[in-house]
Amino acid sequence: MRGAVVVVASLATCLSLSCRSDPFRQRAVTNELRVMACAAGCPIPPPDSTPIVEGDRGDTVVVFLEVRNALPGLVDVALRGLCAENVAVLAGSGVVRQIPSPVTCPDSTFRRTVEPVLGNTEKRYFRWFIDSGLVTGAYLLEGRILLEPRIVPQLIFTVR
Repeated sequence: MRGAVVVVASLATCLSLSCRSDPFRQRAVTNELRVMACAAGCPIPPPDSTPIVEGDRGDTVVVFLEVRNALPGLVDVALRGLCAENVAVLAGSGVVRQIPSPVTCPDSTFRRTVEPVLGNTEKRYFRWFIDSGLVTGAYLLEGRILLEPRIVPQLIFTVR
């Protein structure tokens, strides 16, 4: 992969009135989305966790999601299953790719308790092959793992 550009990880915190949860959970839960380069063999997790914001068609990158609690105490959240759409790749307002692909259980959800102290977080890593069917340009990656409270981190990723 050519010169990777570092970007601060996109963190989204649910602070709006549109969230379907109580105010404590709206302040407590964070949802992180970032993309990292693949090393030889593309191990998960990658040895270098430096975020990147661009990649070439034909490259494989690692897409990382983490849901965690930013405040003391336990917080109950609702998550999509590993086999459901965890990340959407959008061009304009349309979804052009889903991660993982293919999605095999679109309605899969479960509840989980996350806490900050013991590292009890939900971490997911996906390999994403940037196929040649994507035209060069900027795409919006949207993390769709967290259903309740509804927090959707986004980042711009450029395909070269």
